[in-house]
Amino acid sequence: MIFVYILTPLLVIVIILYILIKKAEKKLISQTKEMLGHYGNFNDDNQSLIINNDTFKVVFYKVPSHAKFTINSPKIWEIRTHSNQKIMNVSNLLSGSEKKLIIIYPNNSRIKRYINENEMVFIDDTFFLNMYMITIDKLEPFLATLKGDDTIGV
Repeated sequence: MIFVYILTPLLVIVIILYILIKKAEKKLISQTKEMLGHYGNFNDDNQSLIINNDTFKVVFYKVPSHAKFTINSPKIWEIRTHSNQKIMNVSNLLSGSEKKLIIIYPNNSRIKRYINENEMVFIDDTFFLNMYMITIDKLEPFLATLKGDDTIGV
C-alpha cells in the first residue's frame, strides 16, 4: 500500500516533466522556423528554405543535450551518451538531390566527422555531402552569413 502512495505522485511528476519538455521543444522549433522565415523564404509544409536562390530541405534532428554526435560515414551517424551508443543509418534522410540544412537540437556541442579511419574533423559551417549541418545555437549567425547579411537578429 505504501508503494501506491510513493509511486503515484512520482508517476505524476514524471508525466508533468515529460509534458513540459515536449512543450519547450515545440516552442524551440517554432521559434527556429520563424528565424528561418526571417532570413529566407521558409515553407513549413515541405520544410524547404530558399536563401539567395538556393533551395534547402530543412531537417530538424534531435540529439540529447550532453551527447557526442559523430558522422562516421555519409550514411551512418553516431550518438554517444555516457550510458549508451546509438548508431543510425540515415540514408533515407539524406536521399534526394536537393541541398539539405540539418539543424541539430538541443545539443550545442561541436559536430565531428570522420574523414578516414583515424582522422576526425569538426564541422563548422562547412558544406559537405550536399548538406550543411549546424547546431541550433549557431544557426542565426550561419543564416546571416548565408544570406550575406551583417545585421544579426534585426
